[in-house]
Amino acid sequence: MLDCPLCRATFPHRNELQKVAHLLEMRAKEGKSWAQVEIGLNHFEGRFGLPVDKIEAFKWFELAAEQRHPVALCKLADYYIKGLGGDASIACDSKSRALMKDSADLGYFYAQVKLGSTYFLGVGGTVDKAKSAYYYTLAHSQDPDSFPAHRLGFIFLEGSGGMKKSLYRAKYYIQRSAEKGLADAYTPLALILLELSRVQYDGKVISGHNCIPRALF
Repeated sequence: MLDCPLCRATFPHRNELQKVAHLLEMRAKEGKSWAQVEIGLNHFEGRFGLPVDKIEAFKWFELAAEQRHPVALCKLADYYIKGLGGDASIACDSKSRALMKDSADLGYFYAQVKLGSTYFLGVGGTVDKAKSAYYYTLAHSQDPDSFPAHRLGFIFLEGSGGMKKSLYRAKYYIQRSAEKGLADAYTPLALILLELSRVQYDGKVISGHNCIPRALF
């Protein structure tokens, strides 16, 4: 048993699985949304020795979502876009997007990434690069080296979503994702660097080439 550094209450170590699960259930039944999410995740992922039960997980996520817990809202959004337990009858793209928006607007990083991708690809609706850029920017502000940087780079490369086309901004964002090891960023980064290296000489446009090794190796 350990002492909480804030309230000095004793609580079990994580290897005391049964005690942890019991305390979580107590807090969840008291209406603590964070505990309801944890129990939902335990059922969803089969943690603490529990069998995977996505129907039971859904019930706990619903309880937490009623208190606007961002993780619960995001998990429910996944249920509604995929169908509860594989049941397509519960699938509802509009409800999924509304739940994901609530979670993203509460600052949940993964919801911001997912919602940005939803608008970028037009999943469950039309493509909206402006909204995509908005949510990718929110996510990027929390993790500047993440996947949203890659997508923001393409938005600036295309000049879509109300963004002015800019190779320099595209390079900035795509290079961040390439440096993080995202393989899909290497080729577009090489092409951007190649384009930026073009120089005017004697009335002719000469393309540079020494950027390719930097981007690919």
